[in-house]
Amino acid sequence: MVYLLTVPEGPISKNRLIVTLQICRWAPRDNYGRLLCQGHHLQWLSRGGRDVLQNMVLICPNHHVAVHRCDSPFDYQHHAFHFPTHKERLLLNTHLK
Repeated sequence: MVYLLTVPEGPISKNRLIVTLQICRWAPRDNYGRLLCQGHHLQWLSRGGRDVLQNMVLICPNHHVAVHRCDSPFDYQHHAFHFPTHKERLLLNTHLK
């Protein structure tokens, strides 16, 4: 199992993370030799969120589009995104309390 590394406070860099995606556990680097992940701010920057690790999850491009197009809120108690038809929990979580 691969976990997120602890990174210093400040802007998030995908290059400083060992990546297995947190919803679907896809490991693009294993399959393609490239980082194909996308960082998502749980509280969007445009809605006052901060650019810190505690406000981020790494998700695949498909989940990222779905979260934005469905305007899916994140449930901090259950560590899950709420979509119109269902919710999807984070399968990996080592940094959110």
